[in-house]
Amino acid sequence: MLYHYTNISVLYKILESRRLRLTNIDCFKDTFEFKHAISMLSKELSLPLSMEKHLISELKQLSRLIYVFCFCKEKDKEYLFQRYGDLNIGFHKRDLLAMLAYQASFIQSYRFIECNYDELNQQEIIKDAVKQWEQEGNFIPGYKLCLLATHFKSSAYKEENETRLIVQLNKSNRIMTGENNANERSSRISNFWELRLRSFHTDLVPFRSITLGPKFKYQDTVCKLQDELNTHGLESVEINSTLFR
Repeated sequence: MLYHYTNISVLYKILESRRLRLTNIDCFKDTFEFKHAISMLSKELSLPLSMEKHLISELKQLSRLIYVFCFCKEKDKEYLFQRYGDLNIGFHKRDLLAMLAYQASFIQSYRFIECNYDELNQQEIIKDAVKQWEQEGNFIPGYKLCLLATHFKSSAYKEENETRLIVQLNKSNRIMTGENNANERSSRISNFWELRLRSFHTDLVPFRSITLGPKFKYQDTVCKLQDELNTHGLESVEINSTLFR
């Protein structure tokens, strides 16, 4: 199972729209995250600041069709409830893959990756990539650099233990711009792409569980939430409380 931490108001919007909003990596609130891999590459190659800025600019262009949705494998992570939301939504990876297959005509590629927070390991990956690129007689392939940028994160965020769904679209005509409300605490204007919660299997439940964080009065919230799920035909979704009350 994979868990997406968010707020109850956002959950209701997901239920109403039957869509998940994936964010363009260049639109993340933490803009340094996008630049982290470039910074490490720049140090490895001793690039001047002007070249580093050029790579960042190039990466922004190359990543315009790359969209991300964030998960954690842990169901009851207090740190994430405090930082990202009041609850989490539990998805089965198989269901997410079925949803992606349903929209395959819009997608060039997709993958699930676990973010890398180990900067020593990141340095080794960068060194190996540079050696490969030098042997091939080419400069840094932009798409490979984009992939590094999507899963290299600073060790300061290692407690998140994040798993990402990364989607590369094959065209831009379904990209939208607006307030991406995947997390209302960090809501901002950004580019996003919507993954429809549908598949070729008509009986697919788009998610399997909802786990309420410590702020909720459990019984009162469960009754309201259960009514909302019933309205959308999702009676089978489990509602749980956190284990660290």
